[in-house]
Amino acid sequence: MRTPQPSPPPPAAPPHDVIIVGAGMAGVSAASTFRRHGLSSFALLEASSRLGGRVHTASFGAPYVRRLRVERGASFLSGGGRASHPLERAARRLSLRTARIAGGATNLSGWAAYNASGSRVDPHGRVAARAARVVACVRWLSYESEADMSIAAAAARCAAGRAAPPHEAALEAAMLWQSFAAESGLPASRQSLWGSVPDPTFSWFGPDEWMVIDPRGFEALLLEVASSRGSSHAERPPPLFANVHLHTHVNRISYSCSGVVVHSSDGRRYAAQYALVTLPIGVLQAAPALFAPRLPDAQAAALRKFTMSNYTKIYAQWREVWWDDELDKWLVASAADEVGPLTACRNLNHASLLPGSRTLLWDLAEPHSSEWEAMDDRRAQQALVAQLRRQFPSRRIPPPAAFLMTRYGRSPLSRGAYSAWSLGMTEEDHATMAAPLRAASHCRPRVFLSGEGMCASLSGYAHAALLAGRRDAMSVLYEVGRVRYRHKSMCDAKVWLPKDGREALRDGGSLAS
Repeated sequence: MRTPQPSPPPPAAPPHDVIIVGAGMAGVSAASTFRRHGLSSFALLEASSRLGGRVHTASFGAPYVRRLRVERGASFLSGGGRASHPLERAARRLSLRTARIAGGATNLSGWAAYNASGSRVDPHGRVAARAARVVACVRWLSYESEADMSIAAAAARCAAGRAAPPHEAALEAAMLWQSFAAESGLPASRQSLWGSVPDPTFSWFGPDEWMVIDPRGFEALLLEVASSRGSSHAERPPPLFANVHLHTHVNRISYSCSGVVVHSSDGRRYAAQYALVTLPIGVLQAAPALFAPRLPDAQAAALRKFTMSNYTKIYAQWREVWWDDELDKWLVASAADEVGPLTACRNLNHASLLPGSRTLLWDLAEPHSSEWEAMDDRRAQQALVAQLRRQFPSRRIPPPAAFLMTRYGRSPLSRGAYSAWSLGMTEEDHATMAAPLRAASHCRPRVFLSGEGMCASLSGYAHAALLAGRRDAMSVLYEVGRVRYRHKSMCDAKVWLPKDGREALRDGGSLAS
């Protein structure tokens, strides 16, 4: 009797030209770039149930107070307002509603101030002016110093010999925290002076920030990027959504001289000529076995040196306004020597923002971010009310009607809020970290690393992710012969500069061209 033969396996699906891993701003930007250049053979793999990554607009609020849309992730067009800003064109096409923050969040003259007893202080801005002089001195040191140092060391050097009076020291500490730690998410003791000051985003695009208060949210910008507008082709390319595979958790990326195979945790395999990986720095750091072969030793070491900072948002809504509603934002000094967890507050109910929302927003940086994110919502809400009652003992503060806290530091899909230049990281380290992967020195690069953290000069911002995705997509297009020249990007402009270059930037010159 003849032995039955097993059925042959189904024919393998034809490989894609490119697999994009991660559908945040960088992944969507890369996909849109491919579409605009006529490359449609790609797949966009996303572990979550949605596009956007750390661009995430969410519904919030008690129905008996008001429902509104708030930003769990990116919420500012930092340095926006000028046509040169990478996201400004999309914002103008959408007529996106924003609120201007003159001078950005670090403009200390725009913040009201309270002491640890809940009383308004510094009415004439004397403490703010003194803190601003320290900030200006730190900026000057970044141009004049012959060696890198921490922001904390630079601030201490600048404040030497002119310490604040004891009754003003805590408020000055809160203001310096707002100027440095609140922006990066890192304590000033861990921030690189040269890698943080001056911030090219504000040097190149402008000093202001624009807070998105449009009900469509910051996500509208991402969807505008995804729509592939701005194409030079006569016909608008089809939308990229047919190429998106949600709920696809990538756990291995194998590459050789001839191509790549991307493996998902449910056993699916995606073959391609190239892979473009946009995973956050924190995710890459937590997955040393993601790539096969593994990252070269020098590249793995450089990746470990870069930092994924944490930054936590807390939204709380009340039935009634209990705070001074004429203020749009304020800082609160701590009774202790260290800056407290609820130092900076924004009044979203203010007439210039979301009137009628009866909502306050706090920004937390490390170490408070990790401490609060470890609490469940019930404990965090209790801690919030307890802290507010200590800050404002003369006011009656009930539990909020609605509460929302982000937890990017604890999410396996981010492991932090955004990247930051910590002390010890150099531009050479960053270039080593971001280099494309080759199976051997004589092979073409097959895996390109992208995302906001891989954009050296602008890391930490949504527009960095946009530019990195575009740059790295153009690198792939060059490899497959779709474009003739390698793409030059703002991401590749110098971060670490010789002294004369730092002076040029100080004097208003642009290094982005």
